[in-house]
Amino acid sequence: MKLTTVPEPLLEFGTGTHICPRTGIEHLGVYDKRDELRRTELRIGVVGRGEGVDLLDDWLERCRNGIERKTESKLLNLFRAFGGINQDYGFLTRIINSPQYTRTIKKSDISAVVKLASRAERVGKAVELYYEQIRFLAENRSVDVIVCVMPNEMFDSITTTSESDDDDSTGWRRSAASARPMTWRAANMVIAWRLPSNRWSGSRRAYRCCWSRRRSFSRTP
Repeated sequence: MKLTTVPEPLLEFGTGTHICPRTGIEHLGVYDKRDELRRTELRIGVVGRGEGVDLLDDWLERCRNGIERKTESKLLNLFRAFGGINQDYGFLTRIINSPQYTRTIKKSDISAVVKLASRAERVGKAVELYYEQIRFLAENRSVDVIVCVMPNEMFDSITTTSESDDDDSTGWRRSAASARPMTWRAANMVIAWRLPSNRWSGSRRAYRCCWSRRRSFSRTP
């Protein structure tokens, strides 16, 4: 058996090429910076309970300001710093979130979903609960991304099964949860966001999320 190592392809960025997505974005800018019609704002719609919305606001602020590298690790290229999302660095864009782009879900409605006996019913009702608010934002607000902030008790209720649950039915409803909101083209993406277990445990995930924004780079032929 003969083994051949295939060279990793270069990635094309705004002003050049590089092998590493993160380094390329940081020093060369995102690929679509070449497009003179590109937007320089990312409007974020939010659906969730008040506490979760506040935590998401704090998390987005950390995304704007940047994240320090993981100092206790010797893998400097793996756990590198992130300079933040702003119009002067990396993604060359501005995150906008506002109460006008936010739809609040009542705690009583969430409790009603959690109390349902069947997981299939819980998932179905959770979809309906968020669906109406997603539809309002998609039809009445100019947003690019909609983030559904899910309280931990609801997340646990729709991801925990019992012997009485019907797996086939649950699987179908889970598919409905991800596919149904995509009937609108106003928003590019709908994201489910679970509350972190502590105030800043999501900072490293924020780093990964920020680097993974679409159209950041393009593979060269």
